[in-house]
Amino acid sequence: MFNVFYVKPCCIKAIQKKERRRRRRRRRRRRRKKKKKKKKKKKKKNNNKKKKKKEEEEEEEEEEEEEEEEEEEEEEEKKKRRRKEEKKKKKKKKRRRTRRTRRTRTRRTRRRKRKKEKKRKEKKREKKRKEKKRKEKKRKEKKKSNPWVIPHNVAINDDLTAKLETASSKCQHLHQENQLLQQELLSMKIIQKKCEKLKKNKKKLEQEIVNLKSHMEKNMIECGQIEQYKWEIEEKTKQDLVEKLKQVNLFLQTQAAYEDKLEKLRHKQNASVRTQMELRIRDLESEFSKMKSQVDCNQIEMENYKHLYLEEVKIRKLLSNKLSKTDERLAKVKTKLLLERKQNRASQYSTINTRSVLESTCPRDLSNRLFIPRSFSGENVMVPTSNLWHSIETMENCKTK
Repeated sequence: MFNVFYVKPCCIKAIQKKERRRRRRRRRRRRRKKKKKKKKKKKKKNNNKKKKKKEEEEEEEEEEEEEEEEEEEEEEEKKKRRRKEEKKKKKKKKRRRTRRTRRTRTRRTRRRKRKKEKKRKEKKREKKRKEKKRKEKKRKEKKKSNPWVIPHNVAINDDLTAKLETASSKCQHLHQENQLLQQELLSMKIIQKKCEKLKKNKKKLEQEIVNLKSHMEKNMIECGQIEQYKWEIEEKTKQDLVEKLKQVNLFLQTQAAYEDKLEKLRHKQNASVRTQMELRIRDLESEFSKMKSQVDCNQIEMENYKHLYLEEVKIRKLLSNKLSKTDERLAKVKTKLLLERKQNRASQYSTINTRSVLESTCPRDLSNRLFIPRSFSGENVMVPTSNLWHSIETMENCKTK
């Protein structure tokens, strides 16, 4: 008996995944095929519409040019018949091809012949119509040219037209029968060719059977030897299967042990990662609490700085007002000082002028000082300088305040 081995669920899952993938691929292929078919149908419809338009245009052109090209068509038909005869002769000389190619060719030839026959019939009908129209025109012209026609001739013409109609109907009937007979003849020829091919194939098969029989007679082996070969082959296959099953069992056991080790390592790694994450979370929580306390302290300090800043702004406004007032006072004092300086300078110039006049009148001896008045003493001259120094000291005291 063979050893039974355990298959893990992971292997079953892998097999199921593969089957799902195969199904998806099949669905995608089917969708692609459907899309391609739709595109082909659309192309065919468009091509058919274009062909119909082209055919209509060609028919209109042919109707206009048929009268001029009747003689040319007859010559072309003769040339085509000659070419067909030449092609048939060449085809007989060529090698025989496979059945499929011949079938396709026969179908194509049939279709071509049918199309050509239809065209010929249409052309003949059109020719007959045109001939009738011409005859009618000629009759009308004759009547107009000689209206005094004998009634006996009219009766004769009527009899002739009736006979012509009967003859034309018989000709059409015979033409149709001829066409049917030609089609039957073509079908009989095709059947005859098929029969010839089948006979040749039959001969070939008979020859192959004879060759195979001779080959079997030469290479025949006794039944006992065949049974021995069978028994040996079966034993070899059984041994190979047992060895392969053992190898599979060993492989599955090693795989199971490897997976157990991997699971243990994963558990250990997960535990270490969890501990590290918990420590990291605690550190972050402590840092967050510290940051909160710092933020609170910073907010309190900001409020204090705001209060101090507002107080400083108020003090600066008061000081700026005081400075503006002191500047106004200083400007007034400066104007007063300038006026005083101008007055002192004017008084000094007046004293100097009087002194120069007296010196010019009196002799230059210093002994004769009795002529100088008491008003020009040194004490009286130095009085304004003392007043200037006093005014400057007052200005500096005001600035310091």
